[in-house]
Amino acid sequence: MLQAQSVITGKVTDARKKPLAGVNITLVGSYDGATTAKDGTFSFTTSEKGERLVTASLTGYASIEVKTDLSSGAPLYLY
Repeated sequence: MLQAQSVITGKVTDARKKPLAGVNITLVGSYDGATTAKDGTFSFTTSEKGERLVTASLTGYASIEVKTDLSSGAPLYLY
């Protein structure tokens, strides 16, 4: 049986709003995630639903966790 997929997209920037490349983005409790491109953007699909935690980590920076509602479809911006 096929499950509907949610697409998670967004952008990661530093405190000065400069894009960060190579940031690991993961959906907590799953194997789903992506790594940001040169322009700080990311996109991945998941079959997970509802409110979930997304983590962002990059060597030399503090990791962050953000709660997001996967049903909203809104882009996720991480600073």
